[in-house]
Amino acid sequence: MDPLVSAFVVFYRRMVIFVDIILFFINASLAFLRSFYRLFVNRPQRNIHGEIALITGAGNGIGRHLSLQLSKLGVIVVAVDVNEEHNNETVDMIKRHGFPAFGYKCDISSREQVEELAREVKNDVGDVTILINNAGIQIIRPLGQYTPSQIEKTVAVNLLGQLWMVRAFLPRMVQMDRGSIVSVAALGGYGGFPNMIPFCASKFAVRGYMESLYLELRQERPNHNLHLMTVAPFIVDTGRVKGALIRFPGLINIVKAEDAARTIIVSMRRGETVLFLPGIYYYIQNFIRILPLRVQLLITDFVDTGVEIHYDNHDGTY
Repeated sequence: MDPLVSAFVVFYRRMVIFVDIILFFINASLAFLRSFYRLFVNRPQRNIHGEIALITGAGNGIGRHLSLQLSKLGVIVVAVDVNEEHNNETVDMIKRHGFPAFGYKCDISSREQVEELAREVKNDVGDVTILINNAGIQIIRPLGQYTPSQIEKTVAVNLLGQLWMVRAFLPRMVQMDRGSIVSVAALGGYGGFPNMIPFCASKFAVRGYMESLYLELRQERPNHNLHLMTVAPFIVDTGRVKGALIRFPGLINIVKAEDAARTIIVSMRRGETVLFLPGIYYYIQNFIRILPLRVQLLITDFVDTGVEIHYDNHDGTY
């Protein structure tokens, strides 16, 4: 190659890198400014009247409150739960207020049942535009005291169940280029807790697949209009919380299921991507993770917050 041409190619490549660096710093600065601005000014809440929302675990706790509150906003609710009796109670509560609701019994850990559910909902109700993966299992005890079936069921419901639901309903959302997917990962998806190893493992995986899905959609469809949000609650009072240990209740406390549902809906309508409940955990978690491990453990000991081990016949469903 001619030396002059070779020199020009080298110069051109360096200029491209230089321009890319400048653009990166400009875009990064704008992103920081935008984030700082959003600390003081919230995004407007989008109108969701007339949309179809499918909520798993709708028979109790957060799922029930999500169903009730969404229905009051004019959303057509599709309530899904493995407990048909509790699920029907949620549907009846919605209908008594004069709002439309549909109930389906489904074990989301079964791919076949989820695929059948998707077909029925499509035929009976229409295209789901809001999918809230709320159903889960939380059993609290040392790892060696879990039965193999408890470990398998925890992972199957908390992780595979969400994957089957997303796999069933995402393609249509992509076709329509609209929709929200909200997945509950729990605080156990951002930090480990003793006596909750299968639960934390499954919730870490939920966080991982949501981040991966976000990047995959961004890569395949850079200008898509789908919205993904991961929810990380600490302890939510679903009526089944036992032995919660809260050393500083003025700073960190149990969140009422009704309040959690309200915050989730508002955050979804604003297009948030990550939601911690209580919100202060977002800052605590990110700060602690940059500290040395021994300091992290000292903070954990000092805060001394968690849930006691309990043994009963409850299957851990929430």
